[in-house]
Amino acid sequence: MQSAPVRERSLYVDVLRVIACFLVIVNHTNSRVFQHSDPSQAIWYLSMGYYYLAKTAVPLFVMISGICLLGKDDSPRRALGRFLRMLAVTVLFSYLYYCYHHDWSFVYATSPRAFLESLWDRPATDAFWYLYMYLGLLLCMPLMQRLVKALSKGWLGYFLLVSLGVLGAWPLAQHYFPSLKAPMFFDLPMFGLFLGLLAAGHYLRVYVKTTRRGVLIASLLLPASLVA
Repeated sequence: MQSAPVRERSLYVDVLRVIACFLVIVNHTNSRVFQHSDPSQAIWYLSMGYYYLAKTAVPLFVMISGICLLGKDDSPRRALGRFLRMLAVTVLFSYLYYCYHHDWSFVYATSPRAFLESLWDRPATDAFWYLYMYLGLLLCMPLMQRLVKALSKGWLGYFLLVSLGVLGAWPLAQHYFPSLKAPMFFDLPMFGLFLGLLAAGHYLRVYVKTTRRGVLIASLLLPASLVA
C-alpha cells in the first residue's frame, strides 16, 4: 500500500504568510494611534510608517496565491470547488456581520432575501472587500494557470509590465500630475493589477533567484514606494 505523497512546504512562503497576517492586524488597528496623536509627536510618524507599510499585506497575499496556485493545473471541478469553499466562507461570515449590524434582530436574521440583497450590494464590513476580489481571482485561476504555463519568461514579463507598470504606476503618476489622466476610452481588458500581482508571485518563484543584490534592491524599492 502506497502512502499518500507528502506535500512540499516552502519556508519562505510560510514566513510571508505570517508577515502578511501581522500587517493585516496592523492595518486594522493602528489608525487609532495616529488619529489620537499629531505630527509634533514621534509616535505619529512611527504610526504612519506602520500604517502604509501594512498596505503591502494584500499584495503579499495575492502573490502568495500566485506562488502556491499558478503552478498547478486544476480541473474545472477542482477550481469550482475552491471557489465554492471561499464563497461559503464569505457568506457565513457576512451573515454574522449582517446579524451584528442589525442587533441580532430575529426579523433580519430570518430574512434570506434581505441578507442576500445586502451581500450583493456591498461587503458586510469594509475589510471583506478582499473576499470579493479574491472570489474574482479564483474564477480567473484556471485560465491564469494555463496562461502562465504557455507564456515564455519574456512574455510573462510583458504581462507584468503592463499589469503592474502601467496599471500600477499610472494612477500614482496621475496623482502628482493630474494632466496624465487616462483617455476616457483607453482600456486594457486582458490585464489587471491583481492579476499582475498573482502572476508576479509565479514569476518570482520560477524565474527569480534570491541574491544579496536582489535583496538590497528590494529593500531600497520598498521604502521608496511607500514614500511615493
